[in-house]
Amino acid sequence: MIYNGIFKNKIDDFIKEKTGLGFKYTREKEILKDFDNFTIKNNFISEFMTKDIIISWIDSHIGIKLITKKHYGDLIREFGKYLNRHDKISFILPNKYYPVKSDFKAYIYSDNELFIFFRTIKQKYSLENETKQDMMYLIFKLLYITGMRVSEVLGIRIKNINYNDQIILLENTKNNVERLIVLKDEIFKELISYCSKYNKNMKDYLFTNAKTKDKFTRHMVYANFRIILDLADITHTKHGPRVHDFRHTFAVHSFKQGIDNKVDLNSFLPILSVYLGHQDIYATEKYLHLTNELYPEIRMTVETYDNEIIPDGKMINYEDL
Repeated sequence: MIYNGIFKNKIDDFIKEKTGLGFKYTREKEILKDFDNFTIKNNFISEFMTKDIIISWIDSHIGIKLITKKHYGDLIREFGKYLNRHDKISFILPNKYYPVKSDFKAYIYSDNELFIFFRTIKQKYSLENETKQDMMYLIFKLLYITGMRVSEVLGIRIKNINYNDQIILLENTKNNVERLIVLKDEIFKELISYCSKYNKNMKDYLFTNAKTKDKFTRHMVYANFRIILDLADITHTKHGPRVHDFRHTFAVHSFKQGIDNKVDLNSFLPILSVYLGHQDIYATEKYLHLTNELYPEIRMTVETYDNEIIPDGKMINYEDL
């Protein structure tokens, strides 16, 4: 894509940096082209990206949803940070602009619920179908142990499992970033056992329909999840538990374990953010506050950290969780 405005060279360099880090930046290129055309149309000649330029560009898109405006704002904020890193001073659009409200409420599984859930799969679920039983156990174990999204677990390809280093390469993730998932010994041994037992069923993907050999679908996971909950006598409401709550539970437990082990949260937060595949640390930081709410004994540690480095006025994009 060719850019012609005052920021054309910097946009090209910015995209090269992002794609070099693993971001696909397909839709983002189109949005930046729209911004480029806006600067040409309005005869902008200064390389200083002002607040007025940014707000005027975003608000020029009449009729678009607020969440779309927020996505534009998130992208131009990243571009502004890039400009500032390369001596081109730019206004950084705060997160408080274009806030998207959400009734998001994570459900965190208790240790007892997790025990009962997995015991139910092993002892009660699909006793007439050992293949389905083993598949459901490994799918939900991966969701809880690694914090992957269900689409990421179902998207695991056999070729992307590194057996020597116990690593899974995830492709085509939600935010278009390839990332690595390191498996601990216990879950890795279970993965190896599953592969050895069912390799005849596998063509490309780790989890496939035994009859059609097609990739297992999210709908199938959700349907089986509800059956397991009923067998485990775990109450289900509109607030959870949900399949995605295994990811929320992983994130909260990760923070709790890190705090118990006295890790440096300044270093740990960005690492966990990358591991979870978040676009920025603000989505991950939501889990830190949730951990604080669930475990009052760590409140002092979290509040000290929060006051030191988390800026005011940030808004969380809950769709990123």
